[in-house]
Amino acid sequence: MKNKLFPLGLLLLLVLPSGILATEVSSQADKVKTKSDWTFMPIFFSKPETGFGTGAMVIHCQQPFPEIENHKPDVTQLMANYTVNAQGKIKFMLNKSMGQNSIVLTEISYSHFPGNFYGIGPNTLSQNEENYIQNEILLAGSFLQQISKNIFFGPGLRIIDYEAQDKKTNGILAAENVLGSEGIRVLGLELQGIWDMRDSIFYPYKGWLLEIKTTLYSKIIGSESDFYRFDFNYSRFHEIFKQNIIAWQIMFTTTGGDVPFQLMPHLGGPHMMRGFYQGRFIDRHYLALQTEYRFPIYWRFKGNVFAGLGQVASEMRGISTDKFKIAYGAGLRFVLNEERNINLRADFALNSYPDEKNFMFYIIIKEAF
Repeated sequence: MKNKLFPLGLLLLLVLPSGILATEVSSQADKVKTKSDWTFMPIFFSKPETGFGTGAMVIHCQQPFPEIENHKPDVTQLMANYTVNAQGKIKFMLNKSMGQNSIVLTEISYSHFPGNFYGIGPNTLSQNEENYIQNEILLAGSFLQQISKNIFFGPGLRIIDYEAQDKKTNGILAAENVLGSEGIRVLGLELQGIWDMRDSIFYPYKGWLLEIKTTLYSKIIGSESDFYRFDFNYSRFHEIFKQNIIAWQIMFTTTGGDVPFQLMPHLGGPHMMRGFYQGRFIDRHYLALQTEYRFPIYWRFKGNVFAGLGQVASEMRGISTDKFKIAYGAGLRFVLNEERNINLRADFALNSYPDEKNFMFYIIIKEAF
């Protein structure tokens, strides 16, 4: 990330609204059964990658077409946080209907966060860990047109600027030719398809979500590297009896060309393969699966147990079931917004990799998937 782009990050900080209280406000559109909900949430979180942090999140939901069955609400999210290690992030996300048959997806973020690099490959050693600070600016947008019921497809543009700072002297990032270690700006054209049959975008009881995205980064349009990335994400939800849910997810990513290490598939983190440090293993290809059982406990408290397995590889044939890494754990949920089922989650996760720290603890807003 170039220094001249840092003012953009500071400008984004000014977007955070102040003086908003915890509210749920119904607009006059309620007269036509269209509800507008504002939810303000102070954030207290803990992740292995960052330690403890605090901040705030504002979520606005509005159902523009209540007469259309299973039509998803427009959602605007604004989040800012800061950690005890002087790291921070601000992110704006918008999912908005443009009429009944098209949607616009927008994401803008700026972050100054730590990263750990162990090398590239499925068998890197924990003693090779290198700490660095990564600055990132992301600008992304897509315009999707409905081609069938709840199926949307369309183009998008993604711009990302990375800078890696405070690298270990004579470490892998500093000494070896790892693309992205000196900073890089990439621009990509996307084609994205979404088939969303979930009954809730925050805490589904039933339905499924299928997302497929292909992104082509090219020097022709201003990228500093030529490569592609294909992402497949499918999740399914089953309410086996009242408020007891079985959920499962499969993710697959493949890349080709001159891929910066930041955009190689990452195994681990607070969403998939909880129990491994985020990006503990990276490589060109990635396959992971997870399942989760969600159940009520008392009042606004809920619980879950989960397990996942996954692997990265330099070649597709390197992904095989006998080489999968395993992660598992359990967690608690506290419902912050009962109408939308927006939860604060605390997950305790382990992994079975012999060379790895095998306990991770996460406190974060919203479900893993």
